[in-house]
Amino acid sequence: MIFITPYSVREIVRRVGLPMFVKPTVGGSSFGVTKVKCEEEVEAAIRHAFTECDMVIAEEAIEGREITNGVYKVHGSIRKLPVTEIVTDREYFDYEAKYLGKSDEICPAPLDADTTSRIQNMSERIYSFMGCSGVVRIDYILTKEGDIYFLEVNTVPGMTKESLIPRQVEVAGLELKDFISQLLD
Repeated sequence: MIFITPYSVREIVRRVGLPMFVKPTVGGSSFGVTKVKCEEEVEAAIRHAFTECDMVIAEEAIEGREITNGVYKVHGSIRKLPVTEIVTDREYFDYEAKYLGKSDEICPAPLDADTTSRIQNMSERIYSFMGCSGVVRIDYILTKEGDIYFLEVNTVPGMTKESLIPRQVEVAGLELKDFISQLLD
């Protein structure tokens, strides 16, 4: 991530590299996000991101598997839900992949026990470090070399029947109503 005002497209490309993501710093659902593959696309991507807010970031595109993990706290104890892999034939996990059926969520993710444990333990540490409460969803990229890159914390993850947290709750063997009751307690 870089902060340059006024910005230079050439300097952004030099410091971040290609491909990169240009996106607004607030919002969600991939609104305003562009995956940039060449220098000529940077300016349009920045303008597009600025349609969503008044601050934009550029960050390196990390190739790998989209992974997410729900974490919550009950009676002072942090609990980790099963890890989920998000698979899409889209270029990245964009709006269409998220909301228009262009992705599959595989829960539990087809990962070895060590990788699953590393992701869940990282999620617990991030949850604690950031002072989270209630339920959050933490997103990662898992590279083919096995490196785990933290992307973001979703502090208000979707809770519809079709969204990721309820699926993780179900795979964990919990009833959604019991899970929500625990959160409310």
